[in-house]
Amino acid sequence: EIVLEAITDEGARPPFEPTGDLRQDLATYLGLLRTGLGMPHTKLLATRIEWAEHDPEVAETIRVSNTNRRELMANLFGHEPDRFAEAHSLIVGTLFFQRFLAREPITDELIEYVVDAYLTMRGE
Repeated sequence: EIVLEAITDEGARPPFEPTGDLRQDLATYLGLLRTGLGMPHTKLLATRIEWAEHDPEVAETIRVSNTNRRELMANLFGHEPDRFAEAHSLIVGTLFFQRFLAREPITDELIEYVVDAYLTMRGE
């Protein structure tokens, strides 16, 4: 239980203060995510996901954490929270792939590419 609390602690994330500029806010959010994905405790993420496969309480903790994060981002980026899941997966999934599967650095260029793709998808 202590391990679960340590790896799901929302307070461990750097603060995010939106400016109202969608491009800048998204780039800042992804930059903070990049920083978070580089922290030592992030290596426990795979363990946490595996644990959730076998423990409904852990799975629910992850679901609630992700739902809260998606709602924050949906409000920030002007989406209905229920319709934002796919966009959120597109936005953050790229960084998770780069970090955990490709095992490549998350560069400023990748973040810019994700921001551009998201804004294009929105028609902006």
